[in-house]
Order: sequence, then structure tokens, then C-alpha cells
Amino acid sequence: LGRKGIPAIVVDPHEVYPPELRCEKIDAGQIEILKKTGLGDVVFPQTVLASELDVVRMGRLVDRKPGVQRGIMYDNLVNTIRGAIREPAERIKGKVSGVATSSDRQIVTLSSGEELSARLVILANGLNLGLRESIGMGREMLAPAHSITVAFDVTPVGRGAFPFQALSYYPPGPAEKYAYLTLFPVKGAMRANFMVYR
Repeated sequence: LGRKGIPAIVVDPHEVYPPELRCEKIDAGQIEILKKTGLGDVVFPQTVLASELDVVRMGRLVDRKPGVQRGIMYDNLVNTIRGAIREPAERIKGKVSGVATSSDRQIVTLSSGEELSARLVILANGLNLGLRESIGMGREMLAPAHSITVAFDVTPVGRGAFPFQALSYYPPGPAEKYAYLTLFPVKGAMRANFMVYR
């Protein structure tokens, strides 16, 4: 919005977004969105490119897919995009405690008591249900307790690098209680995201 000359305010409790486990692999569809928004030039230099994906099932390599994936840690992605915010958009360090809606103006109340008035409010508050529920937004839970993601970095033993750029490993069946393990490069590491079922 700032690049289009539209006044906007981003309210966030973090001046610098802290490390947090989120999806850190940008695929072809997301790459196209970043290009359309003009943020690709800002984000792509912070990523590590993987142009091939090895697919392993039943302990065997079954496919080597060409394609484009870019690995980046989530906090680096958020901080890079926030660094691209330009006037007339501005940032306020704070926490939103309430939103009052109407057909014309919306009032956003910060925990400090300060109020902001806007024509449009975009709510992006993650797992905080309180704000959404206060303005009548519900959600439908499709798969409660569906999965847990465990993330860590891996290092090759006895060699300088892994013999693949990126890899997805699938179990033989559901009895193993995990969906897949994905390995992809980020700056300075090979990231592993392990998707398991409760």
C-alpha cells in the first residue's frame, strides 16, 4: 500500500520479528505472488534456491522433480518484507486489544489506550482468537489435533554436502504416524521439517 501511495499503518508488538517455527519454503505459486507484488526483488536475495526436489518413498528415490523452491527462515522473511515498507505507510510498535467496526470507519484500540481510525482493517493475528471473535469472525475446524511440526537443522556426516538440493521423504504407511520429512536449504543450513500426527 505504501508503494502505491496509500496511507497505511502496521501495528505489531515486535520491532524485529523473533525466530518462530513457520513454513519456510517458498514454492512456485508463492514466488509468483512475490513477483506480482514487487517484493520478489527484496525477498529472493535472502533465500536459497533449490531447483530440484528428490522424492523418496519406501526408502527409495522414486522421482527427481525439476522446479523452483526458495528456502528462508520465517523471521527473516517477515523482517525482510517489513524492511520494504515505505511512506506513507508507517509502523507502530504496539498490541491491538480491540476493534470496533461500522459501515464507514473502523476503530482499532491499542493496549496503551490509543485509538486509530481507518476505513479498512486487515486482521492478521495468527492464533489469537479473541480479536476475531470480538468482531464476529468464526472459524471451522476441519481437523483438530491434526499434526505437529518438529523442525531442526541437519549436517552431512563424512562429506561436504548432501547429494540432493531438496528432499521429501514419505513413510511406507499411516502406521508410522507421520506425514513426511522435508529437507531444504536455508542460509547457512539444511532445514528439516518433520510433520507428525498426534
